[in-house]
Amino acid sequence: MNSKTKNLQYLKSSNQAAIYKHLATNGPTSRAELSREFGLSRMAITNLVSDMIQEGLLLEREPAALSKNSARKSIALQIPDYCITAVGVLIERYSVHCNAMDIKGNEFYRDSAPIPDNATNELLLNIILELLNKLFEALPGYNFSGIGISSIGPVDIETCTILHPTNFYKVSNFPLGNILMSEFKLPVYILNCMSAATLAEHLFGNARGHRNMVYLGFGSGVGSGTIINNKIFTGSKGFAGELGHTSIDPINGPVCSCGQHGCIETYTSTQVILRELGYSNFDEVLEAYDRNEFSLQQWAFLENYYHAVLTALLTAANIYDPEIIVVGDQGSALIERFITKLTRQLNCLMIQHGTRMMDLKVSAFGDKAALIGAPCIVFDQIFARNLPPFDYS
Repeated sequence: MNSKTKNLQYLKSSNQAAIYKHLATNGPTSRAELSREFGLSRMAITNLVSDMIQEGLLLEREPAALSKNSARKSIALQIPDYCITAVGVLIERYSVHCNAMDIKGNEFYRDSAPIPDNATNELLLNIILELLNKLFEALPGYNFSGIGISSIGPVDIETCTILHPTNFYKVSNFPLGNILMSEFKLPVYILNCMSAATLAEHLFGNARGHRNMVYLGFGSGVGSGTIINNKIFTGSKGFAGELGHTSIDPINGPVCSCGQHGCIETYTSTQVILRELGYSNFDEVLEAYDRNEFSLQQWAFLENYYHAVLTALLTAANIYDPEIIVVGDQGSALIERFITKLTRQLNCLMIQHGTRMMDLKVSAFGDKAALIGAPCIVFDQIFARNLPPFDYS
C-alpha cells in the first residue's frame, strides 16, 4: 500500500489556509465573495489561490449565479471531491469504528467491530489494525493525509496515548498513535471524542461559520468540547471538557464514579435515565415521552434531569461565552423534545442575558458526531498548516 501523504506545502500562508477552509466548509465561492469575506482585493485572492489551482487542489467551476444578491454570474472556485482525504478511528467503550472522509465532509467508507470485555492494549490494537487494513485494502486509490483518532478519555494529545479510561477493561497507557504511525507511515493525531465531535459540528455541522462554540455530549456521561476563535481548546494535555463532573448537589446528590456527590452526569447519563424510568433502551424512552405515558414519579425524575441539563448549558454559556451551544450524543434525542424551553430559559438566566441571544441547537450528526469528527482532526491540522509539508516516511 502506498501511504504517502499528499504534499501540502502549497498552503504557504495563513490566508491560503483560511481560504481553503472556507471553500471546504462552505462550497464553491467566487473570487469576489472571497474578497468580501476576507477583506482582500480580487488580485490578492487570485494570487493566493493560483498555486492551489496549479497543484490541482482547486478547480474553476463553470459560471453560475452564486447568491441571490449576485446579479451577474461569476466563475467559482471549488475543491475537487476526494482531493484531500483522511482516515478516522473512533474508540468507544464497547466498539471501534473507522471511516474515510474528504476535506469537504464527504464520508465514503465506514466499518466497525465490537470490543470484547477482556480487552487489553494488545487485543484492542489488533481490532484497530484489522479495521484499518481492511479500509486501506478497500480504498487502494486514495492518498490519505493522516489518521485522526477520536477516543474515550482521558487521552494525552502530545504523545497520542490513551491513558486510563474509567471501566475500560484492561486498556491503559496505550501509545496507539506511535504504533499506527510506524505501521502505516501516516501522521496520526488524537483527541477525546467530545473534542472530535466539536470539530465535526464546527466544520460541517450546525456550528459551521461560528468562531466560538461549545459542544455538549449527553451519553453515558457528559463531555464537552470548545472552539475559541476558530481553534479547538484542549487544555495543556487534552484533558479539558469534563463538564459532567460539575456538582450541582455536593452534599445530598447521588454518588458519582469520580467520588463526588451530585455531578451533572449522575442525573443525565443514559444509564441513569433507563434505570430511573424503567426502560431497557432509549427508543422506548422517546416513544413514552412522545405518548405522554410517564407516571408522576417518572416526571419528577425528568424535572431533575431537565434542571441538570439546563445547569450544564448555563455553566458552558457563562464560562466560555460562545455564539452557539450544540448538544449531541444519544441523549440529544430527548433534549430535542424540550429544546425551545431550554433555549428560552438559557437566554433568561445566563450572565449575558439581555445583551444578545445564545443559539442552542441539536447536533447535525446525532450520536455519530464523534465518528464524523475523527478525520476532522486531520483536516483541522491541515487548516492550521500543522501537517508535515512533505511526504511522511
